Amino acid sequence: MAKQSAKHAVESNRFYFSLHVLALYHASSTEPQAREESFRVAQWALQTDAAEALGQMAARFAKGQGDLSSIVREQQDLLRDRKAADTRLLAAIASADVRATEEKRNAYGKIETQLDEIDARLRSDFPEYATLTNPQPLTIAAARAQLKDDEALIQFLDVPSIGRLPGENFVWLVTKEDVRWHKLSMSPSLMAEKIRTLRCGLDRSNWIDPSKWSESSDPERRRKQMQQARLDRCQGLLDGKAAVGVSPLFDLSIAHELYTELLAPFADLIKDKHLLIVPSGPLTTLPFGVLVTERPKSAFPNSNAGYRDAVWLARNVVITVLPSVGSLSALRNSAKRSTADQPFIGFGNPLLEGRPGKADDEERARLARQLEHCSDVRASSQLVADTASQRSGVDADDTFFLRSVVANVAAVRAQLPLPETAQELCDAARALGVEEQDLDRVVHLGQGATETAIHHINEQRGLEHYRVVQFATHGVLAGQWRGLAEPGLILTPPKDRDTADLEKDDGYLSASEIAQLKLNADWVVLSACNTAAGESGNTEALSGLARAFFFAGARALLVSHWAVKTNAAVKLTTGAFAELQKEPTMGRAEAMRRSIKSLIEDTTSPDNAHPSTWAPFVLVGEGAQAP
Repeated sequence: MAKQSAKHAVESNRFYFSLHVLALYHASSTEPQAREESFRVAQWALQTDAAEALGQMAARFAKGQGDLSSIVREQQDLLRDRKAADTRLLAAIASADVRATEEKRNAYGKIETQLDEIDARLRSDFPEYATLTNPQPLTIAAARAQLKDDEALIQFLDVPSIGRLPGENFVWLVTKEDVRWHKLSMSPSLMAEKIRTLRCGLDRSNWIDPSKWSESSDPERRRKQMQQARLDRCQGLLDGKAAVGVSPLFDLSIAHELYTELLAPFADLIKDKHLLIVPSGPLTTLPFGVLVTERPKSAFPNSNAGYRDAVWLARNVVITVLPSVGSLSALRNSAKRSTADQPFIGFGNPLLEGRPGKADDEERARLARQLEHCSDVRASSQLVADTASQRSGVDADDTFFLRSVVANVAAVRAQLPLPETAQELCDAARALGVEEQDLDRVVHLGQGATETAIHHINEQRGLEHYRVVQFATHGVLAGQWRGLAEPGLILTPPKDRDTADLEKDDGYLSASEIAQLKLNADWVVLSACNTAAGESGNTEALSGLARAFFFAGARALLVSHWAVKTNAAVKLTTGAFAELQKEPTMGRAEAMRRSIKSLIEDTTSPDNAHPSTWAPFVLVGEGAQAP
């Protein structure tokens, strides 16, 4: 229980860690000892479940395959089971059910006994394990030791206001040659407002006018109210600002102001460097690539194509997001390059129906049923292109709920069909060198994109053979639907089944199910909506969905901040893969930078230059080429 108690103590004292940093700065900001202490204390304040999951993944891969690797994985699975057992025990105690309490206490005790036995063996055979799974904050010297010559580590921390003391933002920058600790001049509240304004100009769904939406049911009324609130908020933030031919309104002047605040103080140190960014607070919702490094001629260009002239950070700088400073150590020391022998496997184009009576949804569903193989996609490429406008997210609807651990299949089936994702996956497979005759073996579309198919491949340890694993479908965040306890991915739902069968396959691959997958992937691509967004009321850099993939064995994730424009998702992901094929020694982050730059400079559509098109994806984890 000591490990669990220590973790709880860290979580409970994050606020006080932040205040400790504040006190150190005001007392002795120029002292090297204070800078060192503040760097380590800030890591405690920023410790997240994503970082813990990455450390667990590193431990599982530290010894490769074999008995020890299996027992490390078994321990992690038992830790998850213990958390669930603890929840059930507390519920039984609260209900004053003596018999149920005793049963749940015994079940919890059995798990504890199993964990004690595993701990004893790991202490004997794998003494490094505690260091890997419970990483201590890195010293500045230790962080430097992990960095390459062309890398700069940047850690942010937002300290909330307390009493009459205003909130503060701090940043540490570490390279091989230097280290700086800096207090930002902009308050956390003002920075949050500016980031919200930029987000209004990035996510096109903010501007959907719901005035003509149906209100025939309570869920539809709530859905309409939520969308109206989003629209009103963005209109308020951009009140009085307009630019003919620009949609959505992205304010270049604010993007430059944030660059000046966040990174310009370190311009001399980050020049030609790969930035490894550990964000905090509102910064977790901002893709740093949309910052503008030179003052724009005007806040808004005359058209979407005019955004091409902005000096975007993403165009010239390689960027990777890290869930913590310690994550870098875990990745560099243990999670080496994948030993998988196959390049790619993908799942997408789930067979969904959309909303009854909507002609567009019915047409998309019809097309999706025609695209079960990559040969079908090639024959229907023009139809796919005509259908692929904007991939909308899942409906924030009260009709979804969980019955025990089973999803409401009707609500899953009612989501928007995504026939364009079939082309996305087939193109990605080809870009990674999959031969035409092998496409149907690795690209799972329609009826092949089911939980049953994924679990079957996983049980045969088949997923471990692929260096890139891609899911092109809807992503759902915890709290997005009433009663939905876990984030997850929507797959092809089953036909009518009894509850026992639905517990195995309900069309919803939840985070806990993802965590049980066994991956050996250099990266997982989640070309789904909002897979990088923090959960409601939670400012972590990653959603529970991304944490689950770290737990399963992903070294890096390509995740999205908002509803992805489908043709852009195809170009960005396949462009990055193509760059890696041309130059295998290139890091993933550099490949992504080149793909983004290529899309910005693509003049076939004026929308390609707008950041809402090219900026949704961020690379999280190990962005450099692993040894």
